[in-house]
Amino acid sequence: MRKDDPQINLRIPPALKERIQQAAKTNHRTQTAEILARLQESFAAENTYTSSIERPELTEEMRRELLASMIAEMVEERLLKQMEGREKSKKA
Repeated sequence: MRKDDPQINLRIPPALKERIQQAAKTNHRTQTAEILARLQESFAAENTYTSSIERPELTEEMRRELLASMIAEMVEERLLKQMEGREKSKKA
């Protein structure tokens, strides 16, 4: 990030700030990098969802199954990232 990149000032609850701090530490990132990574991940997931689930040829049952599969995959990826972060923390 450059110093002249746009900034956003926002207020967040203390508990959320603590979660961001802990996640940043676990993932060996700054708090800004942690927030950006999570925002980018949410937009990527949204794009994947929209392009996959809203195809007109899918039945409602197929949409539900696809959505359940996508959610399970996202949860699994998140858990793997958390485990990798913990392993890195143990080694450091």
